[in-house]
Order: sequence, then structure tokens, then C-alpha cells
Amino acid sequence: MNFLFESPMYVGLCGLFLVVISTVAWFNTANKYAAWSAIGATLLTLVMLMVENYVVTYREELELRLDEVAEYLENNQVEEVIAAIHPAAQNSIQSARSELPKYHFSEARVTTIHNIDVDSKTKRPRAVAEFNVFVALTVDGQSYRVPRFISLTLYRENDKWFVFDYSHSEPTAGMRNRSGDSRSL
Repeated sequence: MNFLFESPMYVGLCGLFLVVISTVAWFNTANKYAAWSAIGATLLTLVMLMVENYVVTYREELELRLDEVAEYLENNQVEEVIAAIHPAAQNSIQSARSELPKYHFSEARVTTIHNIDVDSKTKRPRAVAEFNVFVALTVDGQSYRVPRFISLTLYRENDKWFVFDYSHSEPTAGMRNRSGDSRSL
């Protein structure tokens, strides 16, 4: 049922279909019930679009979180990046504390989200996100423009998602393992 809240396209297209059918029926028959059906379908579609806009699913939260952390990287806000790592992931925190200060980022963005798999049935909601990123950075005076494929395991605590584990590889790894939706930017 989450698909209804992921994109306004589904609700909008279904609503448009019902409105068109009801309106055509009304014009062809001049039946007042068809007119009421057209008005009802229009109102229902508008209400569903407002609900879709109001409801934020775990997947949408994760997309926003990924973009937020990319923005922290781009602005070289190391402490905010570290704060996005789960406190129990001490190895990742230590690695980030030692590695991130060596880099000066001028660009960091999520380019394609290949898959976000959320398991919300557990006590702590868990997600695996697979996506491509592009970063432009400087290390020891050398500039690099680097695309990468990233796989993150995240846990949700206190209404926020935290990175627990990660891996990265060359950027085409995501194309070989296409198992979900894509978002290209």
C-alpha cells in the first residue's frame, strides 16, 4: 500500500481515469448520479493527493537522509557526517574520524538510487540502500572526480535513520545488481 504514498502519479492517474469516465458518462447520459460521481471522484482525488503529500514513508525519509548526508559531505561538515553513523558502529565512526578530515569535498551528490529495501517489521526498522554517488574532492593538493556505488545498512532510531554498515565499489556494480526502483538525477 506504500506505493500510493511514494508518488502522486499513481493516485493522480487513477483519479483522472475515474473523473474522465464519470464526466463522459454524465455528458452522454445527463444523469445526475454520473455528475455526482464526477464531482466525488474529483474531490477524492484531491484529498488523496493531499494525503500523499502529507505522508512521508520510510523510503522517502531515507532518500531525504541520503541527500542530507551528501550535503554535509559537500560542505565538509565532518561532525554532522559522523553524527549520521549509528553509535554502535564504532569501527565506522573511527574510520570516518580518521579519513574524512583528509579530504576537501567540493561536490557530493546521490545520482541514482537503485534500491531501498526497508524491513519495518522488526523492533528497530532496518533498511538497505543501494545507490550511486558522485564526489569531487581534493586530497593532498590533487583534485579527483569520483563516481562510486554505495551500499548502506541503516537503522531507524528516535525518528531518524543512522548508517550502521557500508560498502562501496566501482560505479557499475549497481547496474549489474538492479533489483529495485531507480531514481536518476
